[in-house]
Amino acid sequence: MAASWYHRTQVAGDDEARRFARLGEARLLQVTDPVLAFNIFQELAEQNVPEAMARLAHAYETGVGTPVDKAAATHWYRRAYDAGPKEIKRHIIEKEAYELREKDPVRALGMFQELAEQDDSYAMLRLAWAYWQGQGTPVDKIAAERWYRRAYESNKETVKRQANYFCGVLLEEQQRYAEAYEMFSSGAALDYAPALLRLGRLYLKGHGVARDRNRAMTLYEQAAARGNLVAKSSLGFQWMRGRRGLKKIIPGARLWMQATGEIAAVCKKVGRADERVFP
Repeated sequence: MAASWYHRTQVAGDDEARRFARLGEARLLQVTDPVLAFNIFQELAEQNVPEAMARLAHAYETGVGTPVDKAAATHWYRRAYDAGPKEIKRHIIEKEAYELREKDPVRALGMFQELAEQDDSYAMLRLAWAYWQGQGTPVDKIAAERWYRRAYESNKETVKRQANYFCGVLLEEQQRYAEAYEMFSSGAALDYAPALLRLGRLYLKGHGVARDRNRAMTLYEQAAARGNLVAKSSLGFQWMRGRRGLKKIIPGARLWMQATGEIAAVCKKVGRADERVFP
């Protein structure tokens, strides 16, 4: 249906409307026909459409619809930055900063700081992590916590959940268990599996809250049901220990072995732990 209206707009609209419709059509084609989408983005980029320039650069960078060409990607990212609105400029700066983290962490930190000061919530997450881990700056857990709390105020749900989770981990690391409990409780209210798991661990250990193994198992089960692999592994281990009775010991062993294997496969594939395996 959307494709049909994009086509009708291209036929009936003025030049600006036609370009907008053509861009919308290309977005839809990125999955079904990436080569045609690439060609449309290239056509529009040559007409100085900023979003098309950025999407063309991404296609060259990732090899979607065209062979990988890093030089062309850089060229079009720069043109998109020069021509684009504020949001595109911020996206390009953030991308460049992310890629600089290992090669030039000090410069990357400065770029994230600049974007964070402009209320870019994703940059706040990156900046908080840099302060926490000492990437491009001495370790500063106070600054890390401050930026996580600012990011938590974002209206972007993904940012909000991750800021909540990592701030909770930071607090737990400092043995500020009562504060960590409050943070993970907020994350659990957002139905975020890693926060559910962490909250369960606090109940299991009695950190920041009265020990309650039944409540801990319920939270583990909720996190596992949402696909968190570490939760599945932890739940399986607890079942093996008889936390849910003798009938769960053998299923627990199976769950633990399966989840552990999946964790290894995910980490090998993506090169790092993603949200399925946040502990």
